[in-house]
Amino acid sequence: MSILLYNGEKLKDKDKKKIQDISTNLKIQVLDPMAIFNGGKFGKIILGNVTAKIRIEEKENIENFKINVGSLNSTSRIYEEIENTLCLNKKIKKLFLNNKEISRNHEQSLKSLGINEDFNVLAEL
Repeated sequence: MSILLYNGEKLKDKDKKKIQDISTNLKIQVLDPMAIFNGGKFGKIILGNVTAKIRIEEKENIENFKINVGSLNSTSRIYEEIENTLCLNKKIKKLFLNNKEISRNHEQSLKSLGINEDFNVLAEL
């Protein structure tokens, strides 16, 4: 259940006010308590199967692990989850979601990319 706030006050479910009658200087917030409970994960929680190729000097290590993200989270959240899980102070150079390269500043929700179920991620660091 989401909560709709107008000027910091909760609107009632059956409020008949029209948006144009409320104000011309409008600030509306929608709070999703489940997103707060789920650690900032929005939408359905889905599982990412991650294969991380980590190059340190001449050596390449492969790490396999899983991450949880929300289907409505942006692709930048995947970058954050992987980098935070690895704790290596290394940034992802390339990221592939279901074999499609996604850049760090390509901010679309997973759902808008057609990802509604568990997915595969290849990250090159």
